[in-house]
Amino acid sequence: MSTIAPRMLDRVPSHPNRHPLRHLVLVGMMGAGKTTVAEALSRGYGLVLYDIDQWIEKEEGRSISRIFSESGEAYFRRKEMEILDRILALPPGVIATGGGTFVGETNREKLLKNGLVVYLEASAQALWERAKNADRPLLQGGKASFESFQRILQARTPFYDKAHHRVWVEGRSPESVAGEVWELYWANEGSLP
Repeated sequence: MSTIAPRMLDRVPSHPNRHPLRHLVLVGMMGAGKTTVAEALSRGYGLVLYDIDQWIEKEEGRSISRIFSESGEAYFRRKEMEILDRILALPPGVIATGGGTFVGETNREKLLKNGLVVYLEASAQALWERAKNADRPLLQGGKASFESFQRILQARTPFYDKAHHRVWVEGRSPESVAGEVWELYWANEGSLP
């Protein structure tokens, strides 16, 4: 099985001589900006970036939507768990999860144990506006309604609420959110299990 080398950037973290001891994990609904904020953390603070969905797409050679349509959600979730296990064995960095990654109990427990988990939160309307035209399998290629989107969000929110912290992202730049997440990480790094 092939592996993908994580992206490494040359930036120095804002906490000199300190490197992350645990992963920094971003969870939340599709459209919350997990990948965008992870990229800002990587650029701004020199963290290794692990994007689960991008890793799966590269390894599979097809989009998440194609995986769902050709192999089914159960196959995708197994692949997601496999990739997550590999990422957790790598040096600590920032992990951008898929919207459903944290919903699975096994994944959630592993992420809570091995990192600081931050829920990127926004209103249903703001998330919908960001996600509605994207090629997302659970939105049926942009054909889903706001009501069906809200049902998915309502079903997932109790799981997202189990994150160590939450950060409101609506109306903020990725860099602003990344700065708050980074400070949360260093403020809590010593108190993780």
